[in-house]
Amino acid sequence: MLCPICKKEISDGAIKCKYCKSMLNNIADNPTDGALDIQAKADALDVSGPLKSDSGDLPHMKNDTSLEWFYEEHGQRKGPISQSEMAEMIKTEKISYGSLVWNKDLPNWTKLENTKLASYLQRVAPPPLSGEYVNNTYMWILAFAPIIGQVIEGIFLSLKYGSYREGNDFLFVTVILNIALSWLDSQSLMKAGHNTDKFKGFVWIVPVYMYQRAKHLKQSQVFLIIWVIAFILSVSL
Repeated sequence: MLCPICKKEISDGAIKCKYCKSMLNNIADNPTDGALDIQAKADALDVSGPLKSDSGDLPHMKNDTSLEWFYEEHGQRKGPISQSEMAEMIKTEKISYGSLVWNKDLPNWTKLENTKLASYLQRVAPPPLSGEYVNNTYMWILAFAPIIGQVIEGIFLSLKYGSYREGNDFLFVTVILNIALSWLDSQSLMKAGHNTDKFKGFVWIVPVYMYQRAKHLKQSQVFLIIWVIAFILSVSL
């Protein structure tokens, strides 16, 4: 069953929630007092009204006008806005996992999921896949794209001149291949729940994109290292 206070799964017949430490037997013995106790604890968590509606909609947050929130958007500080406005932005997914926010109670800019708003965020969308579970297919191809592109260029040159010869007639093929793979990978990350706004603009500069992607996913820079080696080989061959 679910704890009526924190909404986490607990064993049937439990008299105390192991997560929020709420006594549940009092609620069962005194339904009216229990309901009041639930609402009091909900107010303490900055929630007004029921903890969760029957439709599963995001509950409204208590409008604390004394606490103003700021959020980051495209490298710019936005705000201040109220808690209720933050709740609405979470509900409409204008801000989500990875979004940086700040208020006077926070020492530094903090990811949304690491603040007290996390519980509301989790009601809207599941967390993004961690770096070890995201699909890296496009990145593996991209890592060898300089060599793959050169091979394709050679085929086109052979078809044009009847035999292989050096030239830059089809250099654009390698450029387009690198950019296309970077863009496809950024779309794949978005489907995995990641906010790519901070680095998807670097798809035009592949090494920067690969570096920022690895940093965001907390992965090693192996794809970037392979790409640099492949690029050097493609230039020297």
